[in-house]
Amino acid sequence: MIKKMNWGYGIMFAIIAFIIAMFGMVYTASLQTNEMMDERYYEKELRHQSKIDASRNFGKLNIETSFFKTTNDSIIIQLPTMTISDLKNGSLEFVNWASKKEDQKFPIQIDATGKIGLAKATIAKGNYTVRLYWENNNVAYYKEQPFLYL
Repeated sequence: MIKKMNWGYGIMFAIIAFIIAMFGMVYTASLQTNEMMDERYYEKELRHQSKIDASRNFGKLNIETSFFKTTNDSIIIQLPTMTISDLKNGSLEFVNWASKKEDQKFPIQIDATGKIGLAKATIAKGNYTVRLYWENNNVAYYKEQPFLYL
């Protein structure tokens, strides 16, 4: 003869299952890393308008969107020749979406034709956002572009 279970046991099992599920979710959440893309995001956000203006300056140049070329052993970035006559300073950042440890920042060093060459060995494979900033004749230029390096 099969004995029926009391409804109180059903509620108790439901509560226990709920508690176990909550502890499992807390454990899973504690294993995740939530790295910020930029350490000092607030300070950088305050300077955001200058980045917008520099991006507009780049947009006025009417050049092709992708200015990256890859060879077997290097990455070549071509700056517009009209923007390098009096290059003051600049930076090139490779921001990896998966791991902050893979981020790379380089000062801009161009040749006479406006090319920046980087050895592929200096950059780990991954999905990047490339941030390119430079100043020429007191005009700032900024370009951000996705870059997948396999």
